[in-house]
Amino acid sequence: MTGAENPQFDQITKIFIPCNGYAIVMKDKGYQGILYGVYDLTKNTVILPCDFYDIEVDVKAGLIKAFKPVYTLTYDVYNFQGVLVKTWDQIKK
Repeated sequence: MTGAENPQFDQITKIFIPCNGYAIVMKDKGYQGILYGVYDLTKNTVILPCDFYDIEVDVKAGLIKAFKPVYTLTYDVYNFQGVLVKTWDQIKK
């Protein structure tokens, strides 16, 4: 699957292990650079849009770390439904 089939992203960069139907996807946003998101392959829906500098997944905990595109180590945590669980300000306390 590529952006030709889905305009929301250019390509799949990684499928979660175990997959459970989720993949990390990327999109070249021009001057913003390449940004990443999360896509549900079984439902053909975006979980997190391609607005993040990097994505890390903790499958066991069911959480996604989405790093902000400011090239720092700040991130927010989301669940697999795309709901914000904790912001960076809550995490760093």
